[in-house]
Amino acid sequence: MKYLLILFLSTIIFSCSNDNNNDTNNNKELNNNADKVTINLDDSTDNNITEQSNTDDKDNKSNNSSINTEETEETEYYSYTDKEIISFIESGDFQTIKKLIESKSLDVNYNLEIDEYSKSTPLIQAIKYKQTDIINYLLENNADVNLTLGYSTPLIEAMYYDEGLVRKLIDLGADVNLTTESGFTPLMASAGRHNIAIADLLIEKGADIEARDDDDINALVYASTYNNEDMVKFLLEKGADANTVCEIKNEHTDISSTPLMNAAYRGNTNIINMLLENGADINYTTDFGMTALMMAASFNQFEAAKVLLENNADTSVTDEYGRTALDLAKEEDYKDIVELLEKYN
Repeated sequence: MKYLLILFLSTIIFSCSNDNNNDTNNNKELNNNADKVTINLDDSTDNNITEQSNTDDKDNKSNNSSINTEETEETEYYSYTDKEIISFIESGDFQTIKKLIESKSLDVNYNLEIDEYSKSTPLIQAIKYKQTDIINYLLENNADVNLTLGYSTPLIEAMYYDEGLVRKLIDLGADVNLTTESGFTPLMASAGRHNIAIADLLIEKGADIEARDDDDINALVYASTYNNEDMVKFLLEKGADANTVCEIKNEHTDISSTPLMNAAYRGNTNIINMLLENGADINYTTDFGMTALMMAASFNQFEAAKVLLENNADTSVTDEYGRTALDLAKEEDYKDIVELLEKYN
């Protein structure tokens, strides 16, 4: 059971590490090479020569042929692999990116292949590497602010940039509830940060505070897992449900938990108190019989166990194997918690 709990918390922490999304169609053709940007060589068009001859019978003179030549300037195109383009963006090579876009060698919404499993866009990569000049240039050239290719979105990447860019993207039409392929939202991304202003802006613009990703995790659960006390307080003030239950059910695990259980596992007494003050059920029991107190006892979180006991946590609850919190502490030989629990039995 303990390993299932560790797996559960690991799943929450790494859920935001991003998954792969549906590819959008490129506006450019591939030039017999799937990993290269389109190369189109425009040959100069053939001269269109029209010769007109008129014979003037009266003065027996022939007019000279009239030649109309329509010239098309040759456009120079460039060819780079996706990895090279990503490198240009990462290093902030603005002039090369500008040259590629101006010559139509690179579309602003081109699907960059990160690896065989994931794709990205020039805008997402520019935001990721905090390349302001490239970001602004792409946006000026109509980069799609809602284009997502799996593991991220422009707005989610902006969570790790600054509030100004978040506002700019929203003003340009970025969807505050646009998710990655795994259901991860911008608000969930902000839960791991300490910028309350950004989270407040997202909610003001309509972000769903109770939205859940594919692992049934919401922003409050993420915030409690990351020990983000300010964010937990903010989300609770905005109406987040302190009793939200996330149930992870997939081929690897089948387990449920609450923000209070996460806080107990982390040993964060400040978050525990905030959740209890906002109506968290101290004795909520999972399908496997686990409670917040049992989480604290299982992971040697003495202070967390103490706060829970002081708030009347039930010591008699048993898990699916008939074990109480005291039994779990004894199994791990956590002497201080054993002594504490024995006082309340």
